[in-house]
Amino acid sequence: MSIQDFVKEHSDHIWNMLIKMNSFGPRYTGNDAHQQYIQFIKEQLKEMKLPVYIDQHQFDRWEVLQARLSVDMEGKPVQIPVLSYYPYSGVTPEAGVSGELVFCKNKRQFKKAAGKIAVINVNNILLPTRLIFHPRKAAHFLPAFMRHCVVGSTLLGPNLTDAGKFGVIGVICVWKHCTDAEAKGQYLPFTTPLQNCPALWVGEKGGKELKRMAKEHGKARIVLTARIEKEAVSETIYTMIPGKNSAETILINTHTDGPNACEENGGIALLALADYYAGLPIQD
Repeated sequence: MSIQDFVKEHSDHIWNMLIKMNSFGPRYTGNDAHQQYIQFIKEQLKEMKLPVYIDQHQFDRWEVLQARLSVDMEGKPVQIPVLSYYPYSGVTPEAGVSGELVFCKNKRQFKKAAGKIAVINVNNILLPTRLIFHPRKAAHFLPAFMRHCVVGSTLLGPNLTDAGKFGVIGVICVWKHCTDAEAKGQYLPFTTPLQNCPALWVGEKGGKELKRMAKEHGKARIVLTARIEKEAVSETIYTMIPGKNSAETILINTHTDGPNACEENGGIALLALADYYAGLPIQD
């Protein structure tokens, strides 16, 4: 049976595994949902009679509790829509931190925001599509250029470590060339370690208001509280399926954490592959 036929025959089972994965909720690294998903994968591998190997990793886990932003308008707090928070950025007290807004044209201007709240634009840059996707005939419908929030946040996002060193008490990142619908709930960037300066993401409309207020020396309050677990544990799980060539190893891997069903559902695909190849006889 070919892999295509196998997938067709087992499509209901694969779909049910995806639904199960999604039922756990956002699988931020090391949280309860992520651990439940890892346990689910272990159980699936055991049902296939495959060995389960585990490597444990320790890290400082950061999980948001609340994220809010308000500005002082004639002595009254007015809420500004927060599209998302900057993961592992930092924390505030329960009451938040308040300070004068200072617009920074780039991250090199953080020095002038010492003891204040910096507002900075993050450009969701336009890039040639071929830099992100390998050109194939099947992808001819893709545009020649595209924008991608992961690229913009990772390459052009603020250096919060530098902001903290300069004494900035908070950073408000304003998306440029990114709609609120696209930016809402984005868990970006996801490659930074725990930092010491709380940061939030807002849309262009909110950003314009904040920039205007910064010119008038307006004030804002950032609330970003989080649960920090020192030396939290997460696991890498893997199995091995023997083949006819013992001198060669093929690795197929993915990650298991992700905020939704699309990012990252690769673990379900690997379970299907393991099920298929485990059932094949080793041929000379």
